[in-house]
Amino acid sequence: LFKGFPVAICDEPSASIGQQLFDFWSRLGASPLYMTADEHDRVVAFTSHLPYLSSVVLRDFAENDETTQGLRGPGFQRATRYAAFLPEIMGPVVAGNPHVPELLREFAKRFEKLASTLEDSPASLVEELKSGPQS
Repeated sequence: LFKGFPVAICDEPSASIGQQLFDFWSRLGASPLYMTADEHDRVVAFTSHLPYLSSVVLRDFAENDETTQGLRGPGFQRATRYAAFLPEIMGPVVAGNPHVPELLREFAKRFEKLASTLEDSPASLVEELKSGPQS
């Protein structure tokens, strides 16, 4: 079940419990790594909370537009499947992560930049999409 999956250990490698946790997860086949709790929260904001919130926004945005109902295919279903996760569970988890507001604002800036590209230079969209990480 855990083979090859990363597991964050938010303890010092030199601490006895940290080493025990590392050994435990290693024996289960996971790939444990050490990081601070703050580093963990920032990574999880990127890798879990933003995908969840993006899925929720996309689902809600499309559901409020009745014209999309007949054309929501597999791509839409894949893109919005995280939104089905219980808000009673994810809401408090996301709300408790202090990195989420900052990252949401940065995420919104990236969408705004894409909108500007489409308005100002639609032909350059392909290059924009291929350019990779943006600063």
